[in-house]
Amino acid sequence: MIWVLLAALAGGISVVLQAQSARAEGHPGHLGLLATLVRRPRYVAGLACMFVGFLSGAMALRHLPLFAVQAGRSSSLAVTAVLAVFLLRARLRGRDILAIAAVAVGLVAVTLASHGGRGHVHLFGLVRLAPLAAVLVLLALGQWASTRDWPFVGPFVGVAGGLAFTVIGLCLRGVGGARMLDLGEVLRDPLTWTIPVAGLVGLHLTTVALTKASVVSVTSAVIASETVAAALLGFALAGDRTRHGLGWLALTGVVLVLVGALDLARFSGDLEDAVVE
Repeated sequence: MIWVLLAALAGGISVVLQAQSARAEGHPGHLGLLATLVRRPRYVAGLACMFVGFLSGAMALRHLPLFAVQAGRSSSLAVTAVLAVFLLRARLRGRDILAIAAVAVGLVAVTLASHGGRGHVHLFGLVRLAPLAAVLVLLALGQWASTRDWPFVGPFVGVAGGLAFTVIGLCLRGVGGARMLDLGEVLRDPLTWTIPVAGLVGLHLTTVALTKASVVSVTSAVIASETVAAALLGFALAGDRTRHGLGWLALTGVVLVLVGALDLARFSGDLEDAVVE
């Protein structure tokens, strides 16, 4: 579980460092802001933390269920909230503190209920191309939805992006499940090809979603879809399981993390709005 906690910590630090950099720069144009920030050491450090979080999550997926790792990733919003108090002088309300407590208790519950073990995705032969096909379908669906004039198009595209990110975890669990990681075998595995494609599709769709709806609604949609889909895919395809008799505890933990993270998404949105202003 150390890798999960490291992933959450790195993710939380990343958000705060990037927010600090944006606040210090005060550039009015979004494209100009990004071009400027990539030259700032603090912003680059934030990107490095994102990469550390990704690698930590990948290591965790070699031995922990998808639902446990995803719960840990969602808890990074709690880290962001705590660090924002000290580094960005943000103020936590009672509701925020309760949400952080829910995430913490939920993560402990998930840890106690998780049954460790080497990952193994039950897909064979050409069927291992199914995750890649699913990602391409999500891309097409998200692109099509983004052209519709629906009131819920932002969250809908956000869900598609979250599902694409979930495929990354599934593929990492499958690729990392081998007893000995042979480079040639890994490179020939369709699951390996799917990882960068799913990452780009997920990033693209979430970016599109943010142009259609608020940060809070999109972030909530991504978190909810990732958390629920990770649990379902893990149990259905990756052989994930809980300790004997502790399925209820795992479910309770995931729900607590999900509810807390969804509420903290509002805090994250408020933090971003403050930075933009």
